[in-house]
Amino acid sequence: MEEICRICLEASVTGLGFERGLLYWIDPVAKTLTGKCAFGMSGSGLTEVNFRKRVIPLDSGDILAQVARTARPVNVTAPGTEPEYNPEFLRETGSKAFCLVPILGSEKVYGIVAVDNRRSGKPITAEHMENLSIFCNTTGLALQNAELIENILESQARYRTTINGTADAIAGLNEDFRVTIWNKSAERLFGVKAGDMLGNPLLPLFPPEEARLLRAELDRAGFVRDFAVRGRQAGTGAETNLSVTCTPIEREVQGREWSVVVRDMTAQTRLQAQLIRSEKLSAVGQLISGIAHELNNPLAAVVGYAELLARSEKPPESLKADLAYIMTNARRCRGIVSTLLNFVRQPQAHKTACRINDVIEDTLDLMRYKIEKTENIALVKELAAALPPVFIDPQQLGQVFVNCLSNACDAVAARTGSGEITITSSFADGKVRATLRDNGCGIDRRHQDSLFQPFFTTKPEGKGTGLGLVISRRIIEECGGALTLLFSGPETGTAFGIELPPAEEAYAPQCAPAPGRVTGKKVLIIDDEEDLLPVMYRMIKGDGNAAETAAPREGLARLAAGDYDLVVSDMEMGALKGRDIYEAAMKLPSPPGFLLITGDVLNPALLEWIEQNNLTCIPKPFGMDEFSGAVRKLLAVPRKREGGGKRSRRGGGGR
Repeated sequence: MEEICRICLEASVTGLGFERGLLYWIDPVAKTLTGKCAFGMSGSGLTEVNFRKRVIPLDSGDILAQVARTARPVNVTAPGTEPEYNPEFLRETGSKAFCLVPILGSEKVYGIVAVDNRRSGKPITAEHMENLSIFCNTTGLALQNAELIENILESQARYRTTINGTADAIAGLNEDFRVTIWNKSAERLFGVKAGDMLGNPLLPLFPPEEARLLRAELDRAGFVRDFAVRGRQAGTGAETNLSVTCTPIEREVQGREWSVVVRDMTAQTRLQAQLIRSEKLSAVGQLISGIAHELNNPLAAVVGYAELLARSEKPPESLKADLAYIMTNARRCRGIVSTLLNFVRQPQAHKTACRINDVIEDTLDLMRYKIEKTENIALVKELAAALPPVFIDPQQLGQVFVNCLSNACDAVAARTGSGEITITSSFADGKVRATLRDNGCGIDRRHQDSLFQPFFTTKPEGKGTGLGLVISRRIIEECGGALTLLFSGPETGTAFGIELPPAEEAYAPQCAPAPGRVTGKKVLIIDDEEDLLPVMYRMIKGDGNAAETAAPREGLARLAAGDYDLVVSDMEMGALKGRDIYEAAMKLPSPPGFLLITGDVLNPALLEWIEQNNLTCIPKPFGMDEFSGAVRKLLAVPRKREGGGKRSRRGGGGR
């Protein structure tokens, strides 16, 4: 537009018989006229630099502003001293007569051309004015076209910036499905530069079967929206999940074209799968809670009867071996249930001093069937004795070992030949260390730096979330430790190391002395499991105390009528709960001590209520020592006789 203005002014002066000329430009935003360019003014005192500094408001009374507002030419033969003619400017230019002609487009005034004949003094005729007006109108159309071109170029630049800045791959296709537009995200997604893609078909970039399905849907519906197809990641060749939207664009001249948007849904699909998996795990956890609760009741009876028989004064010789077998397997079942419940128990981290070997043993008990029986992998333990305790949540540490052992199991299962997993523990350089080593397929060197990045996994789709090692490292680092990859390779297998600082002395676990036997007390046992009542009865009687057993309703009636030193009650007993029994006991003039037993150890509301009331609760299945110890501890607390109310309750030693 600058060039058009300069050519217009020069042609106006030289081609139409004028001697000098000035061109003013209208700024519609500032609402001013400003000097744009000059021609033939070298003999005057006005330079083009000074002329460009000239600014005239469009709403002023200046003759130039009047021409701009009216869009009509003016031939000034005698400027005189009227205020609309700037006398200082006239003196500076030496102009005695001149004409002003607007440069008109179809809808607006672009500027004003001012010409004169200062040296010759020739008059400006009507014919001169008409010719100049025609020329300025033609110039106005040229400026209008130039403005349109500039707007188009600016729009194209803005369009390119928008298209290339979007995260989705965007392509334009002609009616033959050949690429006419290819943005930067498309280059990244498909690994093909725009220069190599323009003019080529799009569909061959998809796997053949996916391309066939996509084209079939286009032929059927005439468009596709969020059509799911599989693709291949550029560079790595990894499978991706893509969403394709292809919309037709009808044009009268060029015919049908297509706008295509391809969105990489791989991460979102993986996240959705993880959320579904998490929801399933949550449901499984609730299911485990219910199953464990139902299983714990008969298991408690088996454990109890086995221990009672084993501790009887003269068990028949023929039964000793059978009893030992029952005891061993009952305790094994109890340990598996307990470990499983501890693993899925939710979640608030409760750091305590614990032995890393104990956590390893619990984890191995939980996973031994999968490792040794299902996958036929040899399991080697090399655990150092007398390790100092570490300060960490045992459940979270168990989660770390489960994650690492699961990874090792998958790596070994992926290779041929005999598999082996070795787990060791030691104390060196002031750190408690554990190492998990396998002889599996190893981890590709190019993937090792990404192992601890969220959602990165080397496992097939659906087998790994890419979160196990990330969560495990965070758990260990929050306790001042480190989880590291020690080595990995196809010939050596893989080894991960865990190191933790030893617990401070204040946190070291202290073994409390076993409570002594308390005799001569009266105990009421309430449970809806008929097989379990005799077990608890015999345990309490064996300690030299009087015991009564009752179902829930009968037990509530006996509690109101009798005078008991201790009530042992199950928590879940149908319509009548252990909580109801406890609240009734606390209203008595002299409340008894209270011991809860339950298999519902994953119920957060129950656990919170037990903690709030500072009650002792032991989970089913329990051993004879655990049950007798809790009973003895509560019976050893002196019973308060001065009155009821919550202040006088005797829960004691909440667990």
